[in-house]
Amino acid sequence: MHISVVAWTSDGRISKYREFATKAEADAHVASVSARFPGAFATEYPAGPVREWKIDPLAKSISLEPVVLTQEEVLREKMSELHRTDLNLIRAIEDVIDIMAVTVPPVVADLIARRKALRQEISK
Repeated sequence: MHISVVAWTSDGRISKYREFATKAEADAHVASVSARFPGAFATEYPAGPVREWKIDPLAKSISLEPVVLTQEEVLREKMSELHRTDLNLIRAIEDVIDIMAVTVPPVVADLIARRKALRQEISK
């Protein structure tokens, strides 16, 4: 797995990147965006969470630098993860209802239809 890194913050934290299966694909992407992002580079996908990636634009490399989170930030991350897993579970249940053609109460059917419509609006 490889990535193209095209933008980072002033303190060297990644702010924009894209994943690719091969180095050649990542290099091709860098070449295609180099006019807008002159410092862009391709490298192997680093280990560790994205928030700990530290960019060295001169060496065109990424190292890991642990981030110390406040208690509030830890709680916010946990709430965000809980929200994502809730949404994934809801989506899985919606898919099961569709696949199995399960009859659900009209209120539930309306909620599912509204969520599908919102997903379609967002994906446009």
